[in-house]
Amino acid sequence: MLAKSKLLPVLLVLISPGVSQAALSFDFNTPGQFTNNFSTSQTSGLIAEGASGGLSNSGHVDLGLIGASQVWTLDTPFRGDLSSWSAEFYLKGTFFTQFGFTTTSSPQQVDGMPTNDGQTAYLSGIAMGSGNMDGGMIGLYDDSELIASALTSEELTDTWYRYRISVDYIGSNNFNVTGIIHTSTSSGTLLNQVGFVQSTINNPALASADQAHLFLGFNQFGDSVDNFSTTIPEPSGLGLSMLSAFVLFRRRR
Repeated sequence: MLAKSKLLPVLLVLISPGVSQAALSFDFNTPGQFTNNFSTSQTSGLIAEGASGGLSNSGHVDLGLIGASQVWTLDTPFRGDLSSWSAEFYLKGTFFTQFGFTTTSSPQQVDGMPTNDGQTAYLSGIAMGSGNMDGGMIGLYDDSELIASALTSEELTDTWYRYRISVDYIGSNNFNVTGIIHTSTSSGTLLNQVGFVQSTINNPALASADQAHLFLGFNQFGDSVDNFSTTIPEPSGLGLSMLSAFVLFRRRR
C-alpha cells in the first residue's frame, strides 16, 4: 500500500464470469469512516477518529484514547467459507490483541477477544496477533487459542507496521491462514517483512457461518490505526443491481 492520499471509502466491483468480488478500504481521512463502518458493544473508554495524526498526519483512529479493552467489527458481512480473501491495516505501536474474523457482529469481549453475550466463552474465530514479548512475536489464533507462533526478525518498537492476514478456505472446514508483518514509513511505504506465520486451521462454526465479520481487538495503549482495507465478497443483490443498471445503460445509448 502506498502513502495516504485524499481517498474516500472505496468500493471496487470486479465483474467476471461466475465471480464477483469487492475491495473495501478506509484511510480515516474523512470524519465518520470509522464510526459509520465499524461497531462495538463496549460503551466506555473507546478509541475514536482523530483529524490529525496517522500516516502522513492526515487522520487516523487514535489508540491513545483507549480506556478499556474492546473489539470492533466491520459492519460488512461475508460468508465464512469465502474461498479466498485478505485484510490489512497499519498500526503504530508494539502490540494489538487480535485481527481476524468471527461469527458475530459487535460481540462482547474479554481482553480484546470476542465472546458470547455472557462473557463465559470465546466466540468461534480465526485471527492473528502480535506483541513485543521476547523481542517480538506473531501468532495465529483459533477460537482465541494460540495455535501457531513465530519470533519476528527484529524487536517490535513504537513505530509503523502493516499487518496482513490472508485466508483460503480449502474445504472440510479447513482454512489456510497466513499472517505477515512489514515495517513501514510514516507515509505508508512498506519496508521490510519482519514477521511471518502460517497454519491450517479447522473451524466448523466459521465454515458454516452465513455471516462472518472482520474484527480488531485491543486491550493496551498504542498510538494509531490507519489505512484499513480488505477484499470481501460483493453482496449478490448489489452485484445484480449494478449489472442490471449497466445493461440498461447500454440499451439506452
